[in-house]
This record gives sequence, structure tokens and C-alpha cells, in this order.
Amino acid sequence: MFAGPEWKQHRYELKAFDGADGRGVTGLFFGSGAEAGPFELLIDDVRFEE
Repeated sequence: MFAGPEWKQHRYELKAFDGADGRGVTGLFFGSGAEAGPFELLIDDVRFEE
């Protein structure tokens, strides 16, 4: 996913991630894994819904 200049709502179902169902989730990581240089990451209003 690539960010744009405007805020957007994104929704992902856990079952879309290799059959995950959420029962074993103990944490989440939001960030960059590659050396892309300086960046800023802003995340707001994260929710888990059934």
C-alpha cells in the first residue's frame, strides 16, 4: 500500500493473511522493513472489530 496526500480509511480482514483468524495475535508491527531512507509514519485510530 502506498500513502497519498489525503487520509484514507483502510480495512483488512485477518483471515486474508494466510488463513489467520486472530486467535493467536499478540501484537502488530507498523513500519518499514527495507532501507528506504528517512520516512514518517503516522497512524491514528486503530481498531479491532468483529
